[in-house]
Amino acid sequence: MALRLGALTRAFRSDDARFAAVCTKALRGLEGGETVPPELLPMGARMLARGLLTARALSIGRDRPWPYAFVRQLDPEDPGFLPRSLLPVHFNLSYRNWTTIGLPGRDDEAIVDPGGWLSPMRDGPSLAVWVGDSRRLFTLGPLPGWGRDEGLALSQQRLDSYPMVRTIGVREEVEVEVDAFPAVVEGTLVFGLTARVRLRAPAPRPVRVGFAIRPANPEGIAPIFQLERRDDGWWYADDKPFAFFPHAGEDVAVSSWRSGDVYGRVGGVLRDEQTRHDQGGPRKVVQCPAGLATGVELYRVNLSPGETFKRTIYASGEARVGEALRRSSATRLMRGVRADWDGVTRSGARIELPAHHGNFQACRTTLLALTDTRQVTPGPLTYHAFWYRDAAYHLAALARLGYLRRAADVLQTYASRQARSGAWLSQGGEWDGTGQAIWTVLDHVRLSGNRRLLKDLYPHLVKAAGWIVRTQQDGLMPPGWSAEHLGPADRYYWDAIWACAGLREAAVAAQWMGKRDHERRFSIAHGEMLDKLRQRMGDGPVPAAPGRDMDSAAVSVLCAVWPLGVLGGSEPSMRSTCQWLLDHCMHEAGLFHDVVHSGVNPYLSAHLAQARLAGAESGAVACLDYLCEQASPTGCWPEAFHPERGGVMGDGDHAWAAAEFVMLARNLLVREEGGTLHLFNGTDRRWWSGETLVERLPTRFGPVRLMAGSGEVRLDGEWRERPGRVVLHKPGGEPGLLRVDGREVRGDQERLEL
Repeated sequence: MALRLGALTRAFRSDDARFAAVCTKALRGLEGGETVPPELLPMGARMLARGLLTARALSIGRDRPWPYAFVRQLDPEDPGFLPRSLLPVHFNLSYRNWTTIGLPGRDDEAIVDPGGWLSPMRDGPSLAVWVGDSRRLFTLGPLPGWGRDEGLALSQQRLDSYPMVRTIGVREEVEVEVDAFPAVVEGTLVFGLTARVRLRAPAPRPVRVGFAIRPANPEGIAPIFQLERRDDGWWYADDKPFAFFPHAGEDVAVSSWRSGDVYGRVGGVLRDEQTRHDQGGPRKVVQCPAGLATGVELYRVNLSPGETFKRTIYASGEARVGEALRRSSATRLMRGVRADWDGVTRSGARIELPAHHGNFQACRTTLLALTDTRQVTPGPLTYHAFWYRDAAYHLAALARLGYLRRAADVLQTYASRQARSGAWLSQGGEWDGTGQAIWTVLDHVRLSGNRRLLKDLYPHLVKAAGWIVRTQQDGLMPPGWSAEHLGPADRYYWDAIWACAGLREAAVAAQWMGKRDHERRFSIAHGEMLDKLRQRMGDGPVPAAPGRDMDSAAVSVLCAVWPLGVLGGSEPSMRSTCQWLLDHCMHEAGLFHDVVHSGVNPYLSAHLAQARLAGAESGAVACLDYLCEQASPTGCWPEAFHPERGGVMGDGDHAWAAAEFVMLARNLLVREEGGTLHLFNGTDRRWWSGETLVERLPTRFGPVRLMAGSGEVRLDGEWRERPGRVVLHKPGGEPGLLRVDGREVRGDQERLEL
């Protein structure tokens, strides 16, 4: 050990150490002396370790099957190619796109990448489907290697609004449909993968179908040191159950890194159309010190033209469900999932939109799938953890979709999550979290009328508001990292605005509970904090933090308008900020966020559109149109994307993006503003002339039923508090009828009011 330390000391020359110290000093200055929150260190360590391993494996393993993103990143002819010369790590920085499959109330989800790979567990290996004839096998997604993949015909879709993904590929006149789906068997969540093969050729031919076990997922390498096919139908990865095959294949092959990928052993084809046939006898177990063990189970069948062959396998970590899976059929399991899912969706509001209905349903599916037993998470893979920031939007969207009970179940956990100080912090320096938690509770109570929840959480709200009063300093919160899309640690307006809103909501809660002393205390604190914020912001464009230059992170201050309503959308500072962003930060109708994310951010784009909608400006429909154009074929978005390179940041199926999309669409239909209920505010003629049906939709005035079509709009409410006005916005000159609870008004002007 002493010799190693000595060698390390000699290798680290004095000038290297000096320059490293200089850079570290500058970094501390840039971050205001703040350090990385310790809660984020495990995530960073995991990403760094995986990035190092992935870089080394890909550098000498180009001609092996990798997930969709990495195959494209290794191809110099691809727009998503990533040079790696000076980087010791390889992260997935293009095509960060995948789709969540999971069930609400379950803590685990799987993902499906654009090439049909199923990754059934976080940080774990994947399952892929290969197909070919008796000599050659092809991947379903892009073939390994360089150059054009002339034979690739690949598409993907969601099966209706269910948490199921179908990937369709055609190779050498063989069509493959691969369905990935969740199911519950004996109380255990499993993920099925069904391959359905049909021959398009004019004459019979032998066909092989393979289910491959791959030591990677869309984030990078996922090591497998030992892989074994046991006689009971299970594949074990590192002595743990991983995949169950109810019907044994005709051939099984395994391989280690040094022996060559198993793809080569079974006749795998590369892009240069060369077929690799590595030698090796039949084996069912392999050990690989590099953690890159690979395996495949193959089925052989002779097919006639138009004939179909189907096989299903299952991913699970519970060996006890094997026999139940052997007795089950994929058709019956999928039918059960559909029936259960229909029951879940019926428990919420019924919403049928005249435009973008498919994307709306896909977003609802993502939000429900990422609603776990006791928490909501922003994503199934990269961000499978809890943050109050993301939860605020996620739970607000669930409530507006009518899933009030599910949102309340998560909010009930906030009592046990609170720190002794009164703060709600997912990580150190998360100064926005406490205000977000308070606002989320009150937003839910307004939409649901659930005063029992308010009574249960009220002592915690008082404690949290007291913490804000003590912690804020001259109208701002302390320096912190806050939301990562804001940049280096600073005293962000975002944090202060959420804290200010938290004080206002605590005062409202006190009023409802009849606690006059609390109401007065928090109302005064809110007013003082808001006055100081207004003075700092002025009337011009507002940067993300005092003294900072304007950049795309300025979009964060618009939370004062949406969703908080602390400032009005017509206030000069908010209008100026919106205009600056429109002039400097847009890619078509999307906000290109170049602070950290380096891509178009879907939820920040919708955030800007919401603020403009509140300020009586246009642009909301254009934002929805643009996002739908840029969505994956399954109707989801990563945290940020490049229009030509796919996802570039965050989880590939991002819940915050889904939440903002559904809330923007909902607010175009029904939007509360003070005592007014707006209908179809900001929409275009598609929304006016199309058919709309909404039932059991929560609003702050009570649940409503909305029917619209052919120029007639009917609204019926179960009012807890009747709105002062209902305003229908419509194209000027078009005759229209607005009927609210039986009362009618007709006209051809742009606004009809009752």
